[in-house]
Amino acid sequence: IENELNHLEKKKFKDSQLHSQANWALRGETISKYWSKINSPKKPRDIIHSLRKPNSNRLANRSDEMAEIARQHHESLQQDTLPQEIEDIRQTTRRKFMNDIPHHQKLRNQDSPLHGMIQEHHVHEALFSSKSGSAA
Repeated sequence: IENELNHLEKKKFKDSQLHSQANWALRGETISKYWSKINSPKKPRDIIHSLRKPNSNRLANRSDEMAEIARQHHESLQQDTLPQEIEDIRQTTRRKFMNDIPHHQKLRNQDSPLHGMIQEHHVHEALFSSKSGSAA
């Protein structure tokens, strides 16, 4: 059985090697995703082995617990919890800059969709209608 497993592993390795050679022959010299991936430097990853649980001195070692801690942390960063005085300064600054825009460059149609707030479903529509696998 061990000889059979060794034979299958060698066959799998050889097939993978042939596949890689064929890929290189087909796409290796043209600028493409394949070329970029092959020629990009392979940087070592910084592995996080544990995270401290919020409001506790205990550490989380399991990846699902660590993912939940990270998710909660990033959600809390997205919350708008600025003091009122900072929010007032931001609002005043926005109004000042909006007033500095020359009148001929301002939108004249107040019913334009550009005046409305962007909602989550608009973002989803834009993402799903974009071309997959590219930056544009």
